[in-house]
Amino acid sequence: MLFKSIDQYCERIDPTFWSEPINAFSNLAFILAGLYGFIQYTKLPVKSSWPLVFSILCTSIGIGSFLFHTFANGITMIADVVPILVYIIVFSFYILKELLVFSWKKILLINAIFLVASVLSKGTFLNGSITYIPTLALLLYLTLQFKLKGSAFKFDLNRLFIVFFINLIFRSSDMAICGVFPIGTHFIWHMGNGLLLFFTLQLCMKAEAKRVYL
Repeated sequence: MLFKSIDQYCERIDPTFWSEPINAFSNLAFILAGLYGFIQYTKLPVKSSWPLVFSILCTSIGIGSFLFHTFANGITMIADVVPILVYIIVFSFYILKELLVFSWKKILLINAIFLVASVLSKGTFLNGSITYIPTLALLLYLTLQFKLKGSAFKFDLNRLFIVFFINLIFRSSDMAICGVFPIGTHFIWHMGNGLLLFFTLQLCMKAEAKRVYL
C-alpha cells in the first residue's frame, strides 16, 4: 500500500514521475522562503536558533512536497505531511512561549488539542482540505490572542490567517475545476503557502532582532 500510486490532484493524469510538473516545481516557493530565512539569519544582531529551525523546516516542506508530487505514493505522502505538521507545531510553540508567554501547561494543552483535531479531521470533504481546518482555527486563536494583548505583532498574525484562508480556497477547488482548468489550482496552494512561510519567517526575524516580547 505504501508504494501504491496516489492520484489526488487535477494535474495528475497517470502514475509517472513528471505527471505533476507544475505542482512539483511550485514547491520552489518553499525552498526560496527557506533560503530567505538562512540569509536573514546570518544578519541577525542577536543570534537565535529559532530562525534557523524555521528555515530548515521550511526547506524540508519543499523537498517533501516535491517528492510527493513526483513519486506520489504512501511513503512520499508521509514525507509531505510530516514536515508540515512539525512546522505548525513548532511555530505554535514559538508564538505561545516566546511572544505570548503562556505557561507550559497551557502550551501543551493547546498543541494537544490541535494534534487530536488534526488526526480526526480526515476525509475527502473540501478536496481533503478538512485536514487543515484545525490549522486555520489555531491561527484564528493566535490572532485573537495577539489582538487582545495589543501585541506589536498583531498585524503579522492577521496577515497569516487571511493568507492561509485564501490558500485553502485554492486547495479545495483543485479537483472541482478540472473540466475548465486542467492543471488545477493546487500549485497556487503551494505558492501561497510559500508566501505564508515567508511571512512566518519575517515575524520570527522581527521578533528575534528586536527581542520585543510581551
